[in-house]
Parts: sequence; C-alpha cells; structure tokens
Amino acid sequence: MALQRAQRRSKSLSYEILVIPHGHGGRTKSIKAGVKQAALWGGAVVMLFFLIFFLAFRYTPLGTIVGVDPSLKAAVDSVENETQRRLRALAEEVAVLKNYNIQLRKALGERNLSDGGSPVETRTTEDVQPSEPTAAEVIEFTPPTPAAMHVAANAEGLKASFPLLTPVFGVLTRGFEPARKHLGIDLAAKLGTPVHAAAEGYVVFAGWTFEDGNVLILSHGSGYMTVYKHNSSLLKTTGSLVKRGEVIALVGSTGITSKGPHLHFEVLKDGLPQDPQSYLLTAPTL
Repeated sequence: MALQRAQRRSKSLSYEILVIPHGHGGRTKSIKAGVKQAALWGGAVVMLFFLIFFLAFRYTPLGTIVGVDPSLKAAVDSVENETQRRLRALAEEVAVLKNYNIQLRKALGERNLSDGGSPVETRTTEDVQPSEPTAAEVIEFTPPTPAAMHVAANAEGLKASFPLLTPVFGVLTRGFEPARKHLGIDLAAKLGTPVHAAAEGYVVFAGWTFEDGNVLILSHGSGYMTVYKHNSSLLKTTGSLVKRGEVIALVGSTGITSKGPHLHFEVLKDGLPQDPQSYLLTAPTL
C-alpha cells in the first residue's frame, strides 16, 4: 500500500515556473509542466546549446581561439589547394582543346567558322566541275573524340622544326593560289608513292572526307599544322606521334576534286593557310 501511494505521488508530481514582469502593473504568469515535459524541455535546451556551440565553432573565429588540430587544418588546406589547382589545369586544357578544335575544323574546310571574330572561309578547293557539292556534302567526317583532342593538345609540347621536308617526290603542278581558294600546293606522283611527314608531330585527323578523299593532318606545335589530301591509303591513325620523314600515307586520287594521282599539301599557322613553298627545305618549282 505504501508503495502504491508513493507511485501516485510521483505521477502527480509537477513543476511550476513563475514569470514575474519587471515593474508594476504586469500580470504574473505561470507555466506548469509534468516530469516528462520538464525532461523534454531540458533535453531540447541542451541540444540547442550544443548546436549553437558547433555552428559558432565551425563558422566563426571561435574555432581558432579554442584551438584546432594543426594537422587537420593542414589537411583541409591541402585538399582545397589541390582542388583549385586541378580546376585551373582543367580550364587551361579546355582552352587548348577549343583552340585545336577550331584549327582542325578550318583545316578540314568548314565554312564560315569563326573563333570570336568575323566569319572566315578557309575551305581548300581545287578545279571542280560546275556542279560543286554543297557545304553539307563537302565535309562528311566524324569529329575527333575528346581523347584524340587531348592527344593533339600534347603537340603544344613540340616545337615546329623548319624548314619542312618536301612530303613527296613529285612534280609541282599547281602552286599556292589563295585568290582562287587553292590554299596549298599540288605534287603529282605515281599512285602509291610514299608520303612523308614534313616534320615531327601528332596525327590530329586521319580519315575520309567527301571532297578530299583520305586526309591526314599533323600538328607540330607553335600553332603549325600540315595537311595531306587525296591519299590512296593512310598509314597512321589519329593520336599517333610521327617522326620527321616518316611515311604516313600513299599517294592517291581520292575525293571528288582529284583529277589524277597527286598530293595536295597545305601548311597552316593558327588555322590560317600559308604558302608551303616558303617553309620547304627544297621548294619544288613549276
């Protein structure tokens, strides 16, 4: 019986908080709470206190004043610095790839391609029939993959070597005529004659185009590229590093603008066509 009476007294136990206003005229208020309610309020106050302390410790100078493990702070700083370094490197790589993409598209003859300035037209054309293919028909190639462009960007580590080797042993049949949109030179040779790399470089494109047949483009660093068109076959693939004088293709007559076995050879600087004869070790003559 005594135990039951004690339990009833424990259940009926409650707390009352009086709120007395400062000064005169105010009404005294009281807040009653049982044991469970008081425990819940107390726990909420403690949790709120720890939350405020954590936020102050994490986002205010309090953490420095109280003291932070130097090794932990050094580790956090190291991670942040490495993240910033990688972001800067990625931004630089994207800029390089964008520049190579523009140059490569110019070399392949895309019309009205601009890198921020006025539209340009650098498509290489040779004597064609009156029924010249449209722009949609001229360029039928698969754009290089990001991996291939990444390899192309490595060409920036190269330094273009001059003068360039003459890429094929043949006869010059047509020179550099930008006014007539012939942006390279034609070297006639027997079908299957080896085509040599004019200088060391990376293959940034090796494939088929409707107008120029089998095309191979080398990047030599310093913004220089050389272009080899109308080949019967290509002996190197995109991403390959080739040495100066290495055989990279065989002379052919592929593409709708070709009228016989020859190599159409171009030199570009920052995407702009140059007269190849100004760069060749032994300039061919007509």
